[in-house]
Formats: sequence, structure tokens, C-alpha cells
Amino acid sequence: MSKITIDFSNIETRGDIQDILSSGFEFPEYYGRNLDAFNDCFAEFVISASKDEEVTEVELVGFDSLPEKFEKYGQHIIEIMEKNIREYDCDKISIIREWTSIKLKYKKSADWIQYQV
Repeated sequence: MSKITIDFSNIETRGDIQDILSSGFEFPEYYGRNLDAFNDCFAEFVISASKDEEVTEVELVGFDSLPEKFEKYGQHIIEIMEKNIREYDCDKISIIREWTSIKLKYKKSADWIQYQV
């Protein structure tokens, strides 16, 4: 299993968010650093992961420490990730979102997502 950790702990700008997404997922140089570009590049990541033999675990750390002004933006990122995993029927990506007190593990299987505390 490979693991990608995206750490939202020290975010001050939307550019910071885009920087950690770009480096964490190793997006190409042409990555546009906005939600539309994230959707496109994450879709490519999901398609590629679907062909891999191993599962990729994506851990989202410090998400609860996002400044309030970026909470909605952060939620859009989660929605884009979940949408692409569902749309491409990918069972090779496990998303772990960490809060201060609990960890949720998202595991897609067929038509449902399992939340594990």
C-alpha cells in the first residue's frame, strides 16, 4: 500500500492549499491551481490508481485546523475527491480524514461508502 499525506495544518492562503495538493499528488507543471484544475488532475490520478495493483491511502491531516474562511473551499476538495472515486468506480483509493479527536476512513465499495471511526 502506498500512502499520500496532505497536511492542511499551516494554511494561510488558497495558494498554500493548491501547493500542498499539487506536491502531494505530484500533479504536472501545467496544474492550474484552482478547483477546476484539481478536479481534472485528481480524475487523472484516480484513473491511474484504478489500474494499479496496490491500494493508495490518502490521509488528510490538519483539516480541522483550516482557517474558517477556507472551510467551504476545503469541503469542495473533499467532494471532488469523493465524486471522482465514485465516478470512476475506483476501489484502489482509501481516503482517511483526520480530525483532532477522530479519524474517519472512507472505503468505497460498489454503490456505497463505508465510514469507519
